[in-house]
Amino acid sequence: MIMAKGLSQPPNSPQVPRLSFVNCDIFERKVAGLGRKSLFEYHELTKTRMQTAEYCLRLLLDNYNNDIAFLAGLTGFLVQTKAALDSLCQEINLYCELGIGGKPNLRADTEILTEPRNLIALSKKNERLSRFMSEELGGSNFWFGTFRLLHDIEGVHKHQNPRGVPLGVAAHDIEVGDMKVAEFCIESLSRVDRITEKSYSFMI
Repeated sequence: MIMAKGLSQPPNSPQVPRLSFVNCDIFERKVAGLGRKSLFEYHELTKTRMQTAEYCLRLLLDNYNNDIAFLAGLTGFLVQTKAALDSLCQEINLYCELGIGGKPNLRADTEILTEPRNLIALSKKNERLSRFMSEELGGSNFWFGTFRLLHDIEGVHKHQNPRGVPLGVAAHDIEVGDMKVAEFCIESLSRVDRITEKSYSFMI
């Protein structure tokens, strides 16, 4: 649930999670030797988006009491983090040769990859990865559902209202569940880092 309440207080010594990239780099070397340009490009894109999300989170935290700079960091973080997950899903599509898309402008993203028919197709190629993606990015995952809602409201404004909180509320007073929005973003980057690293571990 996304809402706002309480007085604005900066988080206590917030730390930006350090991205791992251990399995990411191993998978990068693997795909580099396959000669599959599109797969390699998407892998590089996933990594770049993760690094950009990390940068945006740092911007958000460094400007905790500045609404405009905070919102710039928040919007960038939400967009780039979701984009990193979407790029990862397209990597899986290409690497496992699922054939999702078929059209130049259609790529696998989190919503498409976790459709039941596509998870079934993935399970035939990599059962552990299919199960993991279903658990982490499927419709029943509470964190991902909350993240997508915040992404849609504050990142890309898909909902009818321009914001998910009342006008006049400071950006850093947004609460996501039982966490301030900054804390939720810190938790989200840690989760996405774990999801990408674990996903690569199933493909190396």
